Amino acid sequence: MRKCKVCGKDLPKYRKVVCSYKCNGELTRRRLLGKCGKNSKHWQGGEIIIGNRVWVYDPQHPNAKYNHNYVVRSRWLMSKKIGRAIRRNEDVHHINGDRTDDRIENLVLLTHKAHGKLLKHTEATKQIIRECTAKQRRLRGKFIPNCNTLVV
Repeated sequence: MRKCKVCGKDLPKYRKVVCSYKCNGELTRRRLLGKCGKNSKHWQGGEIIIGNRVWVYDPQHPNAKYNHNYVVRSRWLMSKKIGRAIRRNEDVHHINGDRTDDRIENLVLLTHKAHGKLLKHTEATKQIIRECTAKQRRLRGKFIPNCNTLVV
């Protein structure tokens, strides 16, 4: 009599390879296991870009989110640097504002609250720069007190 390829039980006459749906699922999982990630014929290095963020393939990482296999590269690099996973109340800030520039010297680990204050301040700073730029267009060649710059 034939045996199930997964559990080894005797197969009924109408079954050819496995004895149940459960064993069929397990057999399929075993077949696909070797074809995922780096073993896939479609593997292109493990980095994907979604929006303006770079994601790194690391299914064992505690911060893996996208499809349960990928981590945002900046969070991945920072967690490697500090030797632990990034907590839920922590953010990784890009000093130069470019989310694709993940050099470790460009990254800072902040609490979510501090990061929010920093971004709010950044938006206020951008507003001042916009206002100064508008004034500079109108007042060529004069000193603008609020902007601390001489317009030439």
